Amino acid sequence: MNPSSEIDEEAAFSLFETAAAVMAFIWRKFGESGLRELLTLLDQLDREFLQEAADELKEVGLIKAGAIVAKAAALAPPKRQRLRQNSPR
Repeated sequence: MNPSSEIDEEAAFSLFETAAAVMAFIWRKFGESGLRELLTLLDQLDREFLQEAADELKEVGLIKAGAIVAKAAALAPPKRQRLRQNSPR
């Protein structure tokens, strides 16, 4: 591969300021199945984080994407529970 054509990963990801921005990109690029797959890969996220992303998606007009993320949020454990699960004993 030509080094000048390689994507600078840091620059590429700096385009996304929030998790919802990444989710919106996945939605636009890969559709519903891509977003659902992303959510399965991100199963360590808590309810509040996902709900915030869902709300942001809805605010920018991605209603269906927001609904999918909101459903994932409803199934995710709350932050408090996630913190307890990950704390050393």
